[in-house]
Amino acid sequence: ENNSDCSFVMVHRDIVDSEDNVHSEAPFYNKTCIIPGFAQASVYMVAAINPSISQIMYKRETIKDFAIGGGALNVRWFGARLQDFELCCKYSIIYIHEPLLINRVHAGSDGSSIDKSLIQCVGQYLLVHQFRDLANAYGNEMAALRLEEAKTKVAFLCLRYSVRFLLAGNESVAKQYYYLSRALSESVAEDEVYKQISRYYDCDNATKRELLVSFSEIPNLHVRGNSYDPPVGSVEIDV
Repeated sequence: ENNSDCSFVMVHRDIVDSEDNVHSEAPFYNKTCIIPGFAQASVYMVAAINPSISQIMYKRETIKDFAIGGGALNVRWFGARLQDFELCCKYSIIYIHEPLLINRVHAGSDGSSIDKSLIQCVGQYLLVHQFRDLANAYGNEMAALRLEEAKTKVAFLCLRYSVRFLLAGNESVAKQYYYLSRALSESVAEDEVYKQISRYYDCDNATKRELLVSFSEIPNLHVRGNSYDPPVGSVEIDV
């Protein structure tokens, strides 16, 4: 209400699992602030920031012309993110670094279902191309130029999902993510995690168990461990 040029406010979240245990992670940004929209769109190219759409509250007037829905695959799962990106090409946004949302994550959630079908990363790969097209339409060169970086980021995200499924005992889905990572970016082949996953599929059971222990110690595998400075041009505020 005090910032008429902002389209939405995004809050940090805590996560509650199926057994009602609350897990905290570092907020994406290290302060509460107003962020220039073009700069936030540039960050969206390479980071989801708000995995839950419930982390955002919109100003009604700014979204009245948006219609999210329909049967298209990427609209079904990523329509809200397309909307948020386009809003950032038109308006500033507000980020609150306090966990004002408790987000329940469980095996039956939408997010879990698209993890198993690879849509989480295949859809993300399509999404960054859609972001690039939107950025070009609004003259947001800063975001559009990050496409190659964004594609590589999705490839490395595939590696993280591969490790998660190995730790969950689902070697089939883990192997699909492993192959997808290399298909999306040759550079993952130089990554130590990729090399360790490659070893996993060619070793004996004892070595596999050792590798699983090392995989479980990968930093930030399930929750964010570090916060970041907001983009240049952001203004810290009290709320």
